[in-house]
Amino acid sequence: MKRRELEHQIQDLLDGNLDESQLDALQYELRTNSEAREIYRDFIHLQNAMQMNATVPAAVGKALIPIDRVVRRQRVKALRLTALASAAVLLVGLVTLALLTVRVKPSEQAVFRVAPGTQYSVSHTKQALEGGMQLEVGSRLQLQQGTVELLFGNGVKSVVMAPADMILLKGNHLQLNKGRAWFEVSQGAEGFTVLTKELKVVDLGTQFGVLADHVKYDEVHVFKGKVQVETLKEGAEAEIIKAGEARKLKAMNTLLAVDVEPEKFIETLPDSLPYLHWSFDHAEGNAYPAEGSMPGVELAAASPRIARVEDNKVPGKYGAGVTFRKFENELTTKHPGIGGDRPRTVACWIKVKKAPRGRTMRTNIVGWGDRDVMLYNRQRWQLAVMGDGEGASNLTVVGAGAHRTNSKLENGEWYHVAAVWDPGAKPPETGVMRVYINGQEQKLGVYQKDVWPNTKVGQEALPIVIGATMTLKNNNRSTFHGAIDELFIIEGAIGQDQVIQLMEKNSMK
Repeated sequence: MKRRELEHQIQDLLDGNLDESQLDALQYELRTNSEAREIYRDFIHLQNAMQMNATVPAAVGKALIPIDRVVRRQRVKALRLTALASAAVLLVGLVTLALLTVRVKPSEQAVFRVAPGTQYSVSHTKQALEGGMQLEVGSRLQLQQGTVELLFGNGVKSVVMAPADMILLKGNHLQLNKGRAWFEVSQGAEGFTVLTKELKVVDLGTQFGVLADHVKYDEVHVFKGKVQVETLKEGAEAEIIKAGEARKLKAMNTLLAVDVEPEKFIETLPDSLPYLHWSFDHAEGNAYPAEGSMPGVELAAASPRIARVEDNKVPGKYGAGVTFRKFENELTTKHPGIGGDRPRTVACWIKVKKAPRGRTMRTNIVGWGDRDVMLYNRQRWQLAVMGDGEGASNLTVVGAGAHRTNSKLENGEWYHVAAVWDPGAKPPETGVMRVYINGQEQKLGVYQKDVWPNTKVGQEALPIVIGATMTLKNNNRSTFHGAIDELFIIEGAIGQDQVIQLMEKNSMK
């Protein structure tokens, strides 16, 4: 096929004027002619630049066409969508138009994109969508870590945080087996329904959030408009709740009014894994603020128990850091931390001034969860140091078993330390704990066989504390005697490359 004829056929395809025989001929040409594929790709690039005013993201795993534009085009012409979807296929190295052809009704499908660092799996009832970032009725999307943004064919937008498990159902229904999901329902899409294992939530024109948890009772929070919520077990109860209200299922299959908590959800797709970061370079009032994309970041401001922030400030590895000498200097927050068995990373710079005595005493760098100080506690998460019996320290992590490094941390030296819990790594029955010092993975001694963590969060648990004992008692023996700088708590398991990036750039990006 000559170039001029090829360009005319591509234009006819985009305009929806190509008949079936011409489409077959074009597909054959693209499958068998690499030069034709180059022309097709360049043509689509130009067409997108003129009509969409958008760029194609470079990162693998992101949507190649902006999510809202994909849905809008689904509503125009199915044939036009076929061309654009095929362009995405060509850009990642596939050579057939047919793989991403969408033949279901636009109102019963969704497209999605994921934030960097997200780990997910998707399965479909039809092979036609395999490999694409689209969902049809029956498609199942599971998130191990990270965040996904969904845009449904009827215009509903959702942002869901891991761990999550969801299935697209017929008739604008979403089955949310697990996850924290925020929804914005556009005008004309009223009646959009979310089903958890315990609740049925029907939108009546609103913004709302749903918490579906396989351990705790499910919750609904309404931010704008109203929804109807109904319990699904025997003795069902239904109620309409309005903006500023929230409900939680109780043990007796009834709905309990609770405080609405928008900080539990996020409304936009972040550009990294959810995280908190304390630089300690400046204070607001008598607290060190945190930055980041994790829900509830405003709750993470770290205040001394009794002392003033000026008493904590010392030169850090980068800018200012904080030091701890006694109970009064320990920093406390109101942020619950990362609960259950969710993946997590804790990373920071530390400088030990005085190692703990002996080999059994430990002092806390950062921790949250159960207040019980037992060493083998799977309901608490703690990064700490323990004495090595020779005047130096070893790094210790408690929460998924108890792990201790063999490398010495000498007094008076800055070290970058990171602890990564990765439940998705093998062996699957225990997950994997990885610990890094100055960017190098460490060999771990295990004081207790690896166990699956179940970190406690909530009213009965201790929020994030920094340099502090895990109890509320004045016990200076557990205070971290040293300095901390550039502390990150990340909801996700990161690899060695990103650990080194944190060490060198103090940035998630």
